[in-house]
Amino acid sequence: MTNKQQRRELIIENKTRIIDNAGNELVASEFSLGSEKGSSASNDLSTNIPMKASVTFRGAIGSNIILFDIKAYTRGPGHFNVEFKQK
Repeated sequence: MTNKQQRRELIIENKTRIIDNAGNELVASEFSLGSEKGSSASNDLSTNIPMKASVTFRGAIGSNIILFDIKAYTRGPGHFNVEFKQK
């Protein structure tokens, strides 16, 4: 991911989830953001410098993920969600 705004800390919460076409939901079990790894992850994001991130889900899910819902926030005001939906 790449931060396009001023330098800030990003925190990815453990409520991140995926949902398949049958309605099954899995909540993420592990995150990594740069060198930080755990049941949630945070790291400072510099402006326009990419940083690797990953999310791990454990359990069975159908063959077609229709929603990837990332719960995150930065220090200061504002929680936000990033959703990737299948068309």
